[in-house]
Amino acid sequence: MLHRAILHSKSSNLLHERSPIDEIMQFNKLTDIKHWSKYTEMLKLFSNSQILDAAKIIKIKLKQLYMINGKSSRFSLADDFVETCIQEAQAQITAQDILTLKKFLLECKSVQMGTFAKRIMALEAELEPKIEEPKRNPIGFNRKN
Repeated sequence: MLHRAILHSKSSNLLHERSPIDEIMQFNKLTDIKHWSKYTEMLKLFSNSQILDAAKIIKIKLKQLYMINGKSSRFSLADDFVETCIQEAQAQITAQDILTLKKFLLECKSVQMGTFAKRIMALEAELEPKIEEPKRNPIGFNRKN
């Protein structure tokens, strides 16, 4: 899905064949969907809008590298380029996003537990280490972190 989000632009369905982003991705063999399969674990909790955010981060960084390299699309990306961009997008996931997912999970469990039992249990296991209870401050006092 991330692969598709990068290759599509807002104004048209696909990036122009001669666009710098497309040329950079072809040069670095990022147009092959098999390349993207290794990132699926990192993207499990991403919503559609978060996938688009990750794609936007990748496009921005590719454009910056394109400009740094004298508008040449023939440069190699670091091995951890995509992973770093995904981690940057992950950092934008808020505690509220996690709580929303947990609420959704509870609703799914109450309605469709029999149908999706394995997936619901797997999602619950994924969410558990990420859930942090919000710190409550006493009224009228600010706690220094």
